[in-house]
Amino acid sequence: MLHSMKLILLSVVCFFCFNCYAGKNEDPAYPVVGKRCPDFLFTDIVNYPKKRLTLDDFKGKWLVLDLWTIFCGGCIESFPHMNAYQKEFAGQVQVLMVGKLDANAKAKWIFKKSTDKYNLQLACAFDSSLFARFDIREVPYTVVVDPDGIVKGIGGGIDRNQIAAYLRGESPVLFKAVRAHEIRFPTAYNPSAPFLIHGNGGADTGYLYRSVLTMYADSVTFRYPHHIAEFKPALRKFEVLGADLKDLYKYAYLGRAGWDIEDTGFYGKVAYQPILDIKDSENFIGDKVYKKNLYCYSLTVPRDKVKDSFLMRKMQYDLMGYFGYKASVVERMVNCWTLVVDDSVKMRASLTNKPHGIEKLSEYGYAANLSMKDLMSNLVIMNSRWPDPPFVDETGITSNIRLVFDSGWDDFSDAQRALAKSGLKLALTKKRMKVLLIQD
Repeated sequence: MLHSMKLILLSVVCFFCFNCYAGKNEDPAYPVVGKRCPDFLFTDIVNYPKKRLTLDDFKGKWLVLDLWTIFCGGCIESFPHMNAYQKEFAGQVQVLMVGKLDANAKAKWIFKKSTDKYNLQLACAFDSSLFARFDIREVPYTVVVDPDGIVKGIGGGIDRNQIAAYLRGESPVLFKAVRAHEIRFPTAYNPSAPFLIHGNGGADTGYLYRSVLTMYADSVTFRYPHHIAEFKPALRKFEVLGADLKDLYKYAYLGRAGWDIEDTGFYGKVAYQPILDIKDSENFIGDKVYKKNLYCYSLTVPRDKVKDSFLMRKMQYDLMGYFGYKASVVERMVNCWTLVVDDSVKMRASLTNKPHGIEKLSEYGYAANLSMKDLMSNLVIMNSRWPDPPFVDETGITSNIRLVFDSGWDDFSDAQRALAKSGLKLALTKKRMKVLLIQD
């Protein structure tokens, strides 16, 4: 009988403990986003018509509880701002400051001085028990409660834009607030390792701004965007993998590493190769075959900063900081290959309405029907193997033209002969252009 009574008593105790624990999980004493705000009772209130307040008094209206103490200078400085928010959103939002009551009533004195100085109409309740109940470690500690009493946000302060976002039905990100019994840094941090790399101190994506410069490695795939504007706000970044130093500087100062006849802002107006006014140009000679002097560069910025000018400026700072070269865009008379009509009769005879295509004529020779865009694009592509001067089309031709090659584009002499057969000529001339100047 005694044994049975012990079992019954133990069962009752276990049931009671379990239900207390479950109830605690369902309705914690401290605020939890997505759950009903724990109730409170304030009886020491200033700048508010009621002298007794509970959570139910704010039903149907957004409530911003902003907890502060006399040791928080930022909290006290925020009083005029919170007062302005209350005025702007009156009727929709009630801002209620909650000061921690101290033995000397200094909190009341400070709030009174601020009220007189700034002509505040800001409501404030004084209570010390709430700080323990809400498990507050640091202030400001802001709790945003919706008209139904549900906690929608917890943060270390709030601003006007965040309040407006809540009213629009959004969920803005507030500055992280930590309760006293939470682990302040839930992710381990090793001070001897790079921050936010491999989860050191937080998620690898937790940064606002980051730039990385490395030497190229075989494990990386070449990635060459056409211009710096290819990466837009959704990705937050610009990235080029396997570029030589010339191209990195071209991205940083010109916004792109290359351009063709359709890029009217650059074609024929900006020199394709920079001028290297430096003692030792070895760093600028990249070799994609032997993977020599090639770099990988990645720049990530906040979404609202993803603008070509900002990305270029940050990239300029990074290149200056690491390599130390001075770079600028200047105007110079530069050599260029100008494509002109040398024999109008041959040129007109070579014009064709046939679409773009290649016709094999012999074991080595072939004919190609090319638009001027395709012709100039091929010249630009081959420019890395030919002399540095850029190619400029001044023929005025708008239709396709037929060119007959003995061997191919790799032979500059054969390319010139093919052009001559069609009444065209590449003339080495000088033209005033913008050019990227790189100096020690």
